[in-house]
Amino acid sequence: MEESLAEVTSESRLQSPLAGGRHLRSGLRPIHLLAVFAATFALMLGVARTARATSPAWVRQSLDATSTSPGLNRVHFVDRYNGWAVGDGIFHTNDCGATWKSQSTQSGLYGVFAIDAAFTWVAGGAPNEYGRTLFANTRNAGWTWDWAHDGAALFSDVEFIEHDRGWVSGSNSYWGEGPASGIILRTMDGGSTWATSTVSSPVRAIDFVSGSTGFALDDRAGVMRTVDGGRTWIKRSTIANPMNDICFVSGYTGWAVGYPGVILRTGNGGRTWSRQRSGTTKGLNAVRFVNRSTGWAVGDGGVVLKTSNGGRTWRRLTVSTTSTLHSVWFSDAQYGWIVGDSGTIFATTTGGVSR
Repeated sequence: MEESLAEVTSESRLQSPLAGGRHLRSGLRPIHLLAVFAATFALMLGVARTARATSPAWVRQSLDATSTSPGLNRVHFVDRYNGWAVGDGIFHTNDCGATWKSQSTQSGLYGVFAIDAAFTWVAGGAPNEYGRTLFANTRNAGWTWDWAHDGAALFSDVEFIEHDRGWVSGSNSYWGEGPASGIILRTMDGGSTWATSTVSSPVRAIDFVSGSTGFALDDRAGVMRTVDGGRTWIKRSTIANPMNDICFVSGYTGWAVGYPGVILRTGNGGRTWSRQRSGTTKGLNAVRFVNRSTGWAVGDGGVVLKTSNGGRTWRRLTVSTTSTLHSVWFSDAQYGWIVGDSGTIFATTTGGVSR
């Protein structure tokens, strides 16, 4: 902008003589110069304000992938810059998503959790060279991955509270292969050894708020809680609607989302739930809160919802996609990412709303 204005000013000096053969520069009095500068500044300020007002709150990001449209099932960031997305491959960024580098082409990944910028776990399940289960970690930001496997299990989610203490959840058999129960594995030594807890139904999602207190959502919309780090799980309630994800901000306050457009809130650790008005009948697949007030939910047809008052009201955000969205993650109230089918990934630095 400065260069182009300088060129216009220079051209005016040469081609705009005033009366008496004087050029523009010598013909303007100081008060006129001030008026020109004021008008130019006002114009530039107006353009900047218009650009800010019309710029999208969500910006599409691109993956470095051998496949042009890898499905993405989960995204997780450890801060504003370092994160991973998984699904039909493992993708990593260390620049807020400006670039995403492929670290693996392995498909069938459903869970990812970054402990810090170097140490990350992924989990899933699909026929592969390791058997059925996909379970791996990296301690060097993804330069190498250490894979483990168990041919009898399918993992759907993974979460760590610290480097040594973590959990993995899923099913004891692969989808479509007969009746299955749920499993929740726990480690206290960074994954060197794992202990297994069995529950009645396959587990879709887990969420821990401390080293002792956590919640799990099973395939039959049952909500379970542990207060001993995952050694025992007690069913707190069964929700009537099919549910896909949970998010808790304390041992008492949390949300669950599912079909059709269902958002539920609990204030007593999952014992009872109250329905919140989502404004959509689309299936909701993931929910994320950064505190008791601010949260987001995403789902089918590119639906993205936000609340700033704990879910008393939800509003739909504008995102340029109709793809099914499977995951949402915010590192704070401003920086967030959503991922879904066909390599869909969007980022925001404004909490998802235009300023």
